[in-house]
Amino acid sequence: MPAGHVICVEQQRAVQPAELSSGTLDASASTQLGWYYDDFSDARKGACGRDDLSRVAFTEGAEPPRGVTIRLDCSKNANQ
Repeated sequence: MPAGHVICVEQQRAVQPAELSSGTLDASASTQLGWYYDDFSDARKGACGRDDLSRVAFTEGAEPPRGVTIRLDCSKNANQ
C-alpha cells in the first residue's frame, strides 16, 4: 500500500423488500450503515439520469468524506 493511504472496510447493507417497493431506504435503520447497490431508488433515477442504470450508494452516516477516492474490491480479502 502506498504511503499515506488507508484501507477502510465498509460493510454492504442489505436492502429490505419494503424499501425496494417504496423506492427509499428506511432512515430509522441506523444500525445498518454501509454501502448498497441502488437499482431502485428515486434518488438513483435523478443521479443517473436514466431508469435502467444502477449505482453504488452509501447510507446516511456511512458516506465517505469529501475528497476521498473509493475503490471497490469484491475479493474475499481486500487487503491482499
